[in-house]
Amino acid sequence: MKEKGVMALLKISSVRNPSANIIKQAMLSLGGDAAISKWALMRPGEHSDIVLIGTLAQIKKLPEKLQKQDYFGLPRIAGLIRERISEKCPEAREFRFGRKKITFEKGPAVMGVLNVTPDSFYDGGRYFSVEAAVAHALKLAAEGADILDIGGESTRPGSKAVSPNEEISRIIPVIKKVRQRVAIPISVDTRRYKVAAAALKAGASIINDVSAMTFDKRMASLAAQSGAGCIIMHMKGRPETMQVNPSYSDTVGEIAEFLHLRASALAQAGVKKSCISVDPGIGFGKTVKDNYAILNHIDEIAALGYPVTLGLSRKSFIGRVTGESAGFRLPGSIAAEAVAVFLGANIIRAHDVAETRQAVKIAWLIRNYNGVKER
Repeated sequence: MKEKGVMALLKISSVRNPSANIIKQAMLSLGGDAAISKWALMRPGEHSDIVLIGTLAQIKKLPEKLQKQDYFGLPRIAGLIRERISEKCPEAREFRFGRKKITFEKGPAVMGVLNVTPDSFYDGGRYFSVEAAVAHALKLAAEGADILDIGGESTRPGSKAVSPNEEISRIIPVIKKVRQRVAIPISVDTRRYKVAAAALKAGASIINDVSAMTFDKRMASLAAQSGAGCIIMHMKGRPETMQVNPSYSDTVGEIAEFLHLRASALAQAGVKKSCISVDPGIGFGKTVKDNYAILNHIDEIAALGYPVTLGLSRKSFIGRVTGESAGFRLPGSIAAEAVAVFLGANIIRAHDVAETRQAVKIAWLIRNYNGVKER
């Protein structure tokens, strides 16, 4: 009876209106329904979005009905529904990289941020020397970081790009020394193949690419050949210009569709699905309202079937509503991170590891209270 008792909503974007009408009738025949455009009957040449409404059991039966009707692209839509339903209900989530993995059965993972840069928005210059960077990495590890994310290029709004050689000179000595001291996974925050390849050779096992591996087309093949974990993020434009009047017709829908397509492209390049995590890119080509809309709908990003990574720590979307500078945004960061975990986020990228670990653990336990164990 389980699937008969689980209500589900599934959105399908840009369907031809004749198809939308057929899908609605098919859902009604199964005992469910579908919300379609009021113009779907009157404007057959146009497209509309559909929201399927029913139990999980009803929606799972829909592709079989559509598959029998070989017109208006219905078999393709049937395949899409099957794919999305299988992704929406994974039995267990995990994130693999090389021979290792992180599971989320006991709570979210916290990724400690280490910026080996002179110009990052919060800690730029603080850990620019190798000695200071390594010392801070060890501190983050001691505070309980599950992953260390090391980057040598700032991607804050308006930041200027640096050369691959400059990135390499900043981070590779740090990665090598950190790898010698701690065993936790190291992620390299870069858009460039040359930098990622050098970092993997030095001891990293995850590639965190803010361009979703579109900036350097060789990234996907590198990830596939190495078995590295891939964190792919949505960004509108480039760091230099991404905050110049960003706009969306459907913020969450467009971001979810982009991440789905990029994850599918990586899979076609040979990257295993279990090695992919998606990040909606808070603050990367979004208005303040966009950022809050994304956080309110993290469950829709999670429904793609990949672990969700989020970087919220001390970002400007917090300061724009509280009036606080980056140094005083820790309470706001923790609030946003806790809510995101409650709604389904899996990996939280943070500057303040100890505080974040405690907050997101409690948020996760509120959602998964059967996992509560007293010490």
